[in-house]
Amino acid sequence: MNAPVKIASDGDDAFRATHVGASEVAALFDCSPYLTRFELFHRKAGNISTPDFMADGMPNNERIEAGIRLEPAIIEWACDRWGYQRRETPRHLSNGAGLGGHPDQLVICPERGPGLLEVKTADWLVAKKWGEEPPLNYLLQNLSYQ
Repeated sequence: MNAPVKIASDGDDAFRATHVGASEVAALFDCSPYLTRFELFHRKAGNISTPDFMADGMPNNERIEAGIRLEPAIIEWACDRWGYQRRETPRHLSNGAGLGGHPDQLVICPERGPGLLEVKTADWLVAKKWGEEPPLNYLLQNLSYQ
């Protein structure tokens, strides 16, 4: 059995309180399946707390844990498959005006230059519903890092 996945917060609470995160941006456009614009406003105003998906540094949701465990392997595979070169990836990215996030991996693509890998895992029943491209909330998340 593998060792449990522990996640360090590294100041995440303070960062999240002062930034609209890339995964929250879809709420601004009313297209987040997880968060409304109203709830986002009240989280950032400090009126309500952000749900904690961790318990003692451990994911408390099976899908979150699977994603955390699979992310490094998927990044390694993508780099090998498409020749991406990994770049140093900061824990937090900020535009300096309240928009930021936690990128999975900065890379250099041999054909397109610098970019970002944002890893999503989904079972085939979920992915099948996506059609030709990922849902809008995931596309907006990636655009937030531009």
